[in-house]
Amino acid sequence: MSDTTYATDIAIGELQSAKDVTDPVAEVREQRSRILSFRKLIIATGTELVDAMAADITAECRGFRFPFAGVVTSIVLTLHTTTAGHATDAFTMTVSKRDAAGGTLTTLGTITSLVVATGGFTAFVGRALTLTNANLQVVAGGYCTWSIAKNGAGVVVPTFVCDVTVLDQ
Repeated sequence: MSDTTYATDIAIGELQSAKDVTDPVAEVREQRSRILSFRKLIIATGTELVDAMAADITAECRGFRFPFAGVVTSIVLTLHTTTAGHATDAFTMTVSKRDAAGGTLTTLGTITSLVVATGGFTAFVGRALTLTNANLQVVAGGYCTWSIAKNGAGVVVPTFVCDVTVLDQ
């Protein structure tokens, strides 16, 4: 039995005896989860970046390095400006991972502003990405990256923050 498993078992046992905890396993999982975030910005100046034109794509960018090994449990995109959904002119954001050596690009999750899929975005209201369940394990030192593709004539993607929740393992 590993130290982590032993500590988790003790925490669950202690929480089971607590009167105000209804799901001790979920409580321990929440305590072991961490939210890591990235924003769309110009690294040299720290200025947040807005697309110059609706058709502008964003090639793969580094979001952050994973400080520990774990499993991605959610990815939430929050735009800073309301963006309408459209039947053909939209964007698709993909959040991916690479190993610590920058190896193979693997999709963690995606979201689109196409009306037929998820529609538009309300400013400051987070929207969950659809996760690629087979790929959610991440390694310590690995990279979280993101890119934005455009559909049809595209749409201007405003500044945003993207929160990636990782369960520490």
